[in-house]
Amino acid sequence: SPAAGCYFENRFLSREMGFGAAAFALPAGGGVFGLSLTCFGYSLYKESKVGLAYARPFGDKLSAGVQLDYLFTFIGEGYGSAGALAAEMGVLYELLPGFQLGVHVLNPTLATLKDFGGERLSTIFRLGMAYHCSERVLLSLETEKDMDSKPVLRCGLEYGITDNVFLRAGAGTQPTTNSFGFGICLGKLRIDLASSFHYVLGYSPQASLVYSFR
Repeated sequence: SPAAGCYFENRFLSREMGFGAAAFALPAGGGVFGLSLTCFGYSLYKESKVGLAYARPFGDKLSAGVQLDYLFTFIGEGYGSAGALAAEMGVLYELLPGFQLGVHVLNPTLATLKDFGGERLSTIFRLGMAYHCSERVLLSLETEKDMDSKPVLRCGLEYGITDNVFLRAGAGTQPTTNSFGFGICLGKLRIDLASSFHYVLGYSPQASLVYSFR
């Protein structure tokens, strides 16, 4: 069914490091079209991205999606702005019942910001897995590699207290962080609240709302 959602994160409780996102998904043509918008920063520095995506299943176990992005960067005090086109793609495969593997690649074309001296946009590879240990327990693992940085490892655990209430906890590296949160489903509306904790920079609270038009 069609769905819409929004998300906000206040990184390290800093007004200048707010990150927001909104998205809409519409089933059509045997798959799903998606439109998304993200924005990070403040009046003197902003990064934004508009994405148009299409995803569909290929049989019972395999699904894949691609997204075309327009990325825009603004730097104040006379530095100006620049935009670039990029792409991303992902594949999800159910290896065994309750066990899924996923791969995601951001900017495989090595797009650059030509107006900022040809600065290359980040190219990021992600590999993840999700395992339903039981009807109420979900374990997830992910590794992420930016071409210019060390690999990042993340793990998460979700426990369904009831069919509509969930508790979550996680940890990550590069930098070392812990996270915790909960989610609740109220009919067509899903609410998720969480926070991650960096041992030096502190907390980053997060919240999201997703509404399903079914």
